[in-house]
Amino acid sequence: MIFESFFFHNGHLRWNLGWATPNYAGVFLVTLVVFFWVINGKKAWVAVGLGWEAVLYLLLAKTYSRGALVALGVAAACFIFARGLTTLKVQWRPWLVRLIVVGGCVFGTGFFDRLAPQHLTEDGAVVNRLSLWRGGLSMVVRSPLHGWGAGEAGRAYMNWFQDIDRSEGYTTMVNSYLHIAVEYGLPWLGVIFFLLLALLLLGWNDARRSADERGLEEPHGVLSDAKVAAGACLMAWAIGNLFTTLWIEPRLWIVPSVAIILIVWLSSTVSFRRLCRVVVVAGGGAFITCALLFLTGVALSSKQEVKVSQRRNVVLLASRKNPTDGSIIAWNVWPDKKVLGRTPGKELRRLFLEMPRRRCLVVHKVEAQTQDDAFSDGNIILLGEQCERFTADMRDDRPPRQWLLVHPTTSPRTPANISPKQAISLVVLLPEIDELGLNAAWRAWAETIGARVIVSPNVGLDIRAAWPEVIQKIGVL
Repeated sequence: MIFESFFFHNGHLRWNLGWATPNYAGVFLVTLVVFFWVINGKKAWVAVGLGWEAVLYLLLAKTYSRGALVALGVAAACFIFARGLTTLKVQWRPWLVRLIVVGGCVFGTGFFDRLAPQHLTEDGAVVNRLSLWRGGLSMVVRSPLHGWGAGEAGRAYMNWFQDIDRSEGYTTMVNSYLHIAVEYGLPWLGVIFFLLLALLLLGWNDARRSADERGLEEPHGVLSDAKVAAGACLMAWAIGNLFTTLWIEPRLWIVPSVAIILIVWLSSTVSFRRLCRVVVVAGGGAFITCALLFLTGVALSSKQEVKVSQRRNVVLLASRKNPTDGSIIAWNVWPDKKVLGRTPGKELRRLFLEMPRRRCLVVHKVEAQTQDDAFSDGNIILLGEQCERFTADMRDDRPPRQWLLVHPTTSPRTPANISPKQAISLVVLLPEIDELGLNAAWRAWAETIGARVIVSPNVGLDIRAAWPEVIQKIGVL
């Protein structure tokens, strides 16, 4: 039965790769057939079941999914130990056949080459995934309770934690547990771990007790075998989620949902004492796991040169050598993707690292409708469409501050009552290649109020080719 437990993962991989093999419904029906022959015990059904398994092993090997192979191995071990080693001594022949078939599929399809140590060290999928996970652990430390927001894991990583010289795109953490911790916070991950461990313990403890109480010659009970199979299925699901983000795909919940229902139903007669013990162990295991993740993130974050933290509608960039709590603000920044590309946070980190005085950058989320009052007194950089924000703040009753308008994408508004000090502190940075035809209007506007105009050389609206050198030449940072 254990081998049905990982086929949902295999089915997902074949679906994504476009294999002309059974869909999820077909895989689910096959798992029922495998379950039937496992609890039946007749030689004819054993042969049929092994035949189905051999086909599915071949399909698994053809996907070259190392994560699915690991899930298979761990789930198989879980199944064997739950059933009892005495069972393996009696039924060693079918297990030997399985091992030979799996080995033949791994070697025959060339899958073994992907498992070679040299290939693993050079494989971009492995290297990039490890780098992503390191960044994800740092993200958990920076926002452990509330996370970075639903759907923000990949975008936040690329902006604030990915190496500046890397350009790979991500939408998730490619790890379900880390994905939940990053987007929703450690409390939700603790709940997930608790439920998962509790279900696994319910299936494992009852199966082990039944295996110990049965004699070697006594047949297995159907219900006991069903619980062992369901626990192995859930174990495969748990391991599979380590290597990719399976939980966001609704179709992949079919088989593990059936396993969960079986475990809960078959555990309805568990004693209160045993249930309390499961709750305590699962709770302790979930707490320890979350604590280890957090401490690992702390250790990894200590090596980062830029300290990144999230506060309501802003992201704070500070120097780790000279950290600040935000009370002394160098610049507030409202970015624009048309000017800084799809990952403006990465470009702002580049600017911060090259600033002569790394005090602090407060990057506001442009989708936020209100400005955070705690950072209203700092200097301001507005990029692209965000340049419209400056007119609401340039009043005589406001304290003087430095303004930098970078590559405006909207027409200038007529200023009202701008004091000479405010005009002197205003710099407008225009692209040399005038893609939108706005340069003349902005030059005339700047001349009217006495603001300074500087041109970004050899670039159009996208300033990245001249960034951050042109900003430093202005001499305001």
